[in-house]
Amino acid sequence: MTELRGQEQVVAATIAATLGMRVEQHDDGSRPDMHDLNIPTADGGTSAVEVIAAADPDSIQLWKFGQRTG
Repeated sequence: MTELRGQEQVVAATIAATLGMRVEQHDDGSRPDMHDLNIPTADGGTSAVEVIAAADPDSIQLWKFGQRTG
């Protein structure tokens, strides 16, 4: 099984702590295009989570500004 990337681990821990729910790794590297995490729902289903970026919007904006100005 492929390990979660650092930002995926942070998101999983944040969801678990914030919602008080178990978060499971879904993307195990066995197939392409798998979503990253599953959150089990009360009715026995799951909610899918895809981590795109785990970053503060202000930090991203500052980084982009720095890239433009050098």
